[in-house]
Amino acid sequence: LNNNMITYVNTLSNTIICYNMFMKILKTNKHISRVIKKAYKAIEDLTPLEFDCGQLCNNKCCKEGSEGMYLFPFEFQYLIDKTDKDIIHTDNDFDLLICNGKCDRKYRPLACRIFPLFPYVNNKGEIEVKFDLRARNICPLQFKDMPEIQIQKRFVKRIKNIFKKLIKYQVFYDYCRKLTEEINFLKKFY
Repeated sequence: LNNNMITYVNTLSNTIICYNMFMKILKTNKHISRVIKKAYKAIEDLTPLEFDCGQLCNNKCCKEGSEGMYLFPFEFQYLIDKTDKDIIHTDNDFDLLICNGKCDRKYRPLACRIFPLFPYVNNKGEIEVKFDLRARNICPLQFKDMPEIQIQKRFVKRIKNIFKKLIKYQVFYDYCRKLTEEINFLKKFY
């Protein structure tokens, strides 16, 4: 074989490898998109209380000027063509959707759907759904001594079930673990 033929075969081989990798990524992204869509749908109509909890605080969590909400893995790819919100990549390697106080509820991020809770990863590597420390300064649902504003058990259970499925994907497990560590660090300041 001459050098031109060898170069052609190598180029063709590399092209096939790249194509196969691209198709694998595309298939994975489509699968993850379906997973995100299922998670959205699973909690679509369920809220923390039997009534709109925004009535208690005048929707403080959705007010213009909020810092935004972290996106779970692959939400950026899922939401990018479904929202007009700015999405930035932060220094701590998370994607952050900047909120202006109004959104198409059909496409609000998981963090908004599960607010004021978060799926913490405990020392055993299991999900524990608890009040998100970052919601402490804005959400009245933190007060457990008021029976009329207790978070529904089925809301908590649904979130736990969703995230038990999601953390089977290493990227979700790593994300929840990393954010759990960050939130635990913040506890020092409360």
